[in-house]
Amino acid sequence: MPSGRKQARKQVPTVVYGKQDAKLYAQRGSGKLTELLPESPDLFFRTGVEGRWLFHRDGRGRVDLLIDRRNNEDLIWKRIG
Repeated sequence: MPSGRKQARKQVPTVVYGKQDAKLYAQRGSGKLTELLPESPDLFFRTGVEGRWLFHRDGRGRVDLLIDRRNNEDLIWKRIG
């Protein structure tokens, strides 16, 4: 399951894998955790939010980018950790 920190010029989101409940969550800054619901293995959505999060994988299969797609515009977050 993809996890790690992604970076862009806006507030950096953190993607967290819930080990106890096997769910994926996102958090921006000190905001609340929001569950990411799977649409496919690397594509997720959030309840009540228009848009999708796409996890891009490098040649080794490791997530290297998070593409935050909203209103036909992509915001690219690069993995920093």
